[in-house]
Amino acid sequence: MPYTSSHLYWEEHGQGLLTLVLLPGFGATAELMRGLAEHLTGFRVLIFDLPGHGRSAGAPA
Repeated sequence: MPYTSSHLYWEEHGQGLLTLVLLPGFGATAELMRGLAEHLTGFRVLIFDLPGHGRSAGAPA
């Protein structure tokens, strides 16, 4: 169900023709993915905090 009243935290790393999207596993945050993103040279890398985790707001009820 779409909603617009929540904040989803994300970061962008690197540059390249291809974009990789890294999603953290259950309970993890973008902070854990940052080290991997920095090693993926030659790619544009997007990392997210899922709703209710890290710096993303929780999903509305």
